[in-house]
Formats: sequence, structure tokens, C-alpha cells
Amino acid sequence: MRDHPARPVQRLVPPLHSAWPGLLVLTLAIAQALLPPGAWATALPVAGGAFAALALTLAVVSRQRLAHRLAWALLAIATVLATLGQAIGTWLASAGQAAWAAEAITLASYLPLAVAAWWLAYGGGPGAWIDALLLSLVLALLAWLLPTASGDAGWALARSASAWLIWLLALRLAFSGPGPSLARHLLLPALLLYPLADLLPELTAPLRLLAHALLLVAAWHPLAAEAPPPARDALSRGRLGLLALAASVPPSLILILAAREEVQPLRLAALVALLVVLLVMLRLYGLRERARHQTRALTRLARRDPLTGAANRRRLEEFLTREMALATRHATPLSLALLDLDHFRRFNECQGRAGGDALLRTLVEAWQAALRPSDLLVRFGGEEFVVVLPDTDDEACLAVLERLRQRVPYGQTCSAGFARYRPGESPDALIQRADQALYQAKQLGRDRVEGALTY
Repeated sequence: MRDHPARPVQRLVPPLHSAWPGLLVLTLAIAQALLPPGAWATALPVAGGAFAALALTLAVVSRQRLAHRLAWALLAIATVLATLGQAIGTWLASAGQAAWAAEAITLASYLPLAVAAWWLAYGGGPGAWIDALLLSLVLALLAWLLPTASGDAGWALARSASAWLIWLLALRLAFSGPGPSLARHLLLPALLLYPLADLLPELTAPLRLLAHALLLVAAWHPLAAEAPPPARDALSRGRLGLLALAASVPPSLILILAAREEVQPLRLAALVALLVVLLVMLRLYGLRERARHQTRALTRLARRDPLTGAANRRRLEEFLTREMALATRHATPLSLALLDLDHFRRFNECQGRAGGDALLRTLVEAWQAALRPSDLLVRFGGEEFVVVLPDTDDEACLAVLERLRQRVPYGQTCSAGFARYRPGESPDALIQRADQALYQAKQLGRDRVEGALTY
């Protein structure tokens, strides 16, 4: 087996000339987290958000090669709305007024964010969506148990629902193809941090700036110019371990909350635990169905000739043994014929191997169309074929073979010999008699059909 060269992991490390906008915003996030409350600590998040929105917009407009440009434009719009909401919220808080307008604008930023994540994650298999749903439910449960800002219950519910939706789409985006993945290493943490910043009021500013920094690094990263690898719905060991860890969270919380006698959180944890169990069962069912389909496909491949699609010798042995038993039991006729292309070696020398392969494929298509569904066409070897005709006597078999002989493409001819099954005869003996009839057809000048004596 040929070893395919792995994509270098260092490609995930962006060059400094493309990473500096994100590093600048990251520096602002660290500074904001370290500064004491005051004017500077209040102004840095707004300034950092405005710079991030401008830098994202420039990436969308100025980069000649940027995969999924529309998705990046939606991410830039989400950054603009989030920064605007933060600025208005800061101004309203300083004026001592209600911040419902800032809440509305911040929640509005989730819409382009969700559409961008959906656009980037579109086309994934059902297994990846189930995995993302399971993990996002556990994250939403943990977030709901965290201490959040007091305020209107409607806004809190809207924030929680929006956070769950973004996490669902972000996790699905992360379950993309193998190799270095921009989505998995940069977009995933950015999309996970974005809603978390709104759910943790004490850390909103630094978390939001950190999310902006990751988006900037991703937008200006050289890998952003490449289309993402095709989604692969594979249950890797890492993902299986993550799912197992996530599935253990709700029961663990139930034990903790039951010990504390906290009824309402306990009910929510029990509900999530039930949903997790259902999702795990659904995932296992999907894996079982995939394994069943793959087994069927492998079985079909094991019984087919890879070049022509006709049955192979293994399929012939199974089919002929069954039909001989049926013919003996019901006293019905069974015929077997060998067909061989005339002067195929000469055709191969003139047309080349590709021409010979094309002749064989076209021949099988033409013959399959002329046979009944109950008949079996087998590539016996090289340019030699076997046709098994259940419930077919000598006269009917001769008519079928003459029809096949007239359908040989590219102006070529074939010779055929057939034999009728004798009760108690072995498969090898039946094939041997048909081969003798084929030899007779070749000796009599080719391009003809000869039959073996039945008795």
C-alpha cells in the first residue's frame, strides 16, 4: 500500500505577517483582564471589537483567495453587531438606563453567526450532527448551571437558546475531514467562546476579545484560502472518548444535585441525561446500519468482476449449485453455455489494452440487456464468459445464444457451446461438456453456436 504524505502540522501556525491583527486583539484581551475597573477597562473591549470588525471586513474585501467568502462576511457582520451592542450597553450603563436595546443588538449578532456556521458545516452526515447535538446539550446544561447575570428571564432564555444553537453548529463544523483543520483549531474555540462571553457577565469583555482574536487569525490564515476538506462521518477514538466523557456528565450532575436536594436543576439534568441516552442509541443504530450497508457492498464486490461488472467464478459456483438442486427437485431444464470472443488477442494488439477493456465492458452491458433477471452472466476468464439459463431447454438456449452472438460490439464475433444439465451431474462435468461444444464451434470456423449431446 502506498503511503500518502501527511499534511504538515506546522501549516496550522500562521506566519506573523498574517497573524498580527489577531495577536493585537489578543493583547487587548489580556490587558483588559488585568486592568482594574475604570475608563480604560471599559474602552478596550469596544476598541478591540471595532478593530476586529474592521480587520475582518478588510479580509473579506481584500483577500483574492478566500474560501466561503460569504460565510466570512457574515462573521464580520456578527462582529460589528456584537461590538455595537457592547458599546451601546456601556453607554446605557453609564447613564443608568435599561440596556434592553444593547441586549437586542447583541442577540441579533447571533443570526449571521449561526448562518455562517451553518454554511461552513453544511453537508455533514447524520452521525456528526448527532454527536454535535449530544455535546452541545451537555454544554448547554453546564452553562445553565453557571451563575449568570440577573435580569429579565426572557432575555436569559434567549441568550441560552442562542448559545446552544451556536455550539451545535460549531461542533458540527469541527467534525470535518482529517488533517490540519482551520475550523477545528481556530473557528471552533472562537464560536464556543462567543456565546459563553454573554453567559458569564464577569468575563464578557476578555472572552469576547479572545473570540475576536481567534476569528481574525482564522480569517487572515493562509488555510482560509483553501476549501475545507470533505466532511467525514468517522467515529474516531478521540471523538468516541469525548462522547463518552460528555455522556457521563448528566448522570454525575444528577448525583451531585440529588445530594444537595436541588430539585429544579435535578429535573433539567435528568431530562438532558434522557436525551443523551436517546442520542447514543440513535448513533449506535446509525453505525449498525452503516456496517450493514458496507457488508452488503463488500459482498457484492466479492461476487463481481471488477472490470466488467459481470459475476465472477465465486458467484457462478454458488448460483450453479443452487440451480442444479432446483432443476433436480422440480424436474426443470437447466442450460449452461460458454462463450468466447473470436480473435480477441488480435483485437487487443490493434486497439491496445484500453480498447480491449472497453470491448469487454460494452459486451457485458449488451448481453445483460438481452438476458432475463433470472439468468446469470459470468466472466469466466479473459475473453471467456459463462451464461447459466434456468428453466431453459436446448431450443430456447440456442435462441438466446444466437441473440447474444448478434450483439457482440465493435464488429467482433464470438463462438459458443452449450450443454443441458443431467440430473446428478457435477458442476465441473456440466462446464466440461459445454467447453467441448465450444471447442467444436471453434473447429468448425468460429462465429457459431454448437450444443453438446444431452444424453
